Amino acid sequence: MNTDALIVVGRGLIAISFIASALGKVSKWKDTIGLMQMHQVPWPTLGLIIAILIEILAGVCLLIGTFLYPTVIALFAYVALAIAFIPLQDALKNQGRESAVPVIGSNIAILGGLVLVLALKGF
Repeated sequence: MNTDALIVVGRGLIAISFIASALGKVSKWKDTIGLMQMHQVPWPTLGLIIAILIEILAGVCLLIGTFLYPTVIALFAYVALAIAFIPLQDALKNQGRESAVPVIGSNIAILGGLVLVLALKGF
């Protein structure tokens, strides 16, 4: 199979996960705000709006392959902050640790995929 096609498929899969996550946040707005408040995320409503915008805009940019460098940097920072604000807090406080640790692992895998997007693009 063509390497370029595999790169597009990989980027597309990562993009779809961010877009789907944004749609999930929109559909469960109140629940997401509650989760953010429970984890003491500052300005939860503004944070949620920003999270949705980042996930949708960056997801679309990944999908179509434009502005990849700033997109990946923004998503990398976003995912790292998301890990710190929710699942890492849960794991450190031993609250829901059994579900937090796999979430942290999944997010670390996403970070790795984002790094590969840049590496394969040749930046």
